[in-house]
Amino acid sequence: MIVSIHISKTAGSSFSVLLKEKFGAKLKFNWEIIPLEMPPLKRHLYNSYLRFKYYYFFNYTDKLNNTECFHGHFMPYQFGFLKKRKDVIFVTWLRDPIEHLISEYYHMKYREPLNKYAEFHRKFLKNNWSLEEFCFRKEMQNFYSNYFLGFSLQNFEFIGITEYFKEDYNYFAHRYLNINPIEIPYENKSSAKKKKKIEDPGLIKAIKEFHKKDYDLYNYALEKRKERLQK
Repeated sequence: MIVSIHISKTAGSSFSVLLKEKFGAKLKFNWEIIPLEMPPLKRHLYNSYLRFKYYYFFNYTDKLNNTECFHGHFMPYQFGFLKKRKDVIFVTWLRDPIEHLISEYYHMKYREPLNKYAEFHRKFLKNNWSLEEFCFRKEMQNFYSNYFLGFSLQNFEFIGITEYFKEDYNYFAHRYLNINPIEIPYENKSSAKKKKKIEDPGLIKAIKEFHKKDYDLYNYALEKRKERLQK
């Protein structure tokens, strides 16, 4: 079984097309994302409830018997009880944290909040924060690190890098799905015309320091990719 963690704006929608091609009805989508701006204790309790829910489904019901792949916006901690099973692998994609912040900013700017829990998104639209203000919001600090809370990146069998999407997409199709990759789709892609880059070296340095934990994770993923290519 593949448990595929889709962090928003890291090409997960495009990746899901490949998974659907391989698994068809045996692919289950899961969108039980917990808003990261929730108070830590509330987020932990909600995460623990979902972990218990899936543990129950896997061990005491037949609800997941016909499932070969999970994919969606959910925290890996929810499925952490599966990490010691040899027939289960965890996969995800990461993107340069600054590029991820820029993409998240414009994605949020041009769409409506998804649900009643999206308090940060509503605050964002109401205050019309600039890109720079958004990058330094406490709610966005170390986005990846909060997403992977309670689940080490070392537990992932495969970490794709969005900047190398074509190469990593093809590698995954051959190595883990044993199929020829289908034409690469670019789903849910934000309009590049709306985006601006962050080019000021001082600002880039400050953002990297503010999101240091995320850059540690991203650099770890780059090193694992380098090791994979050398094999």
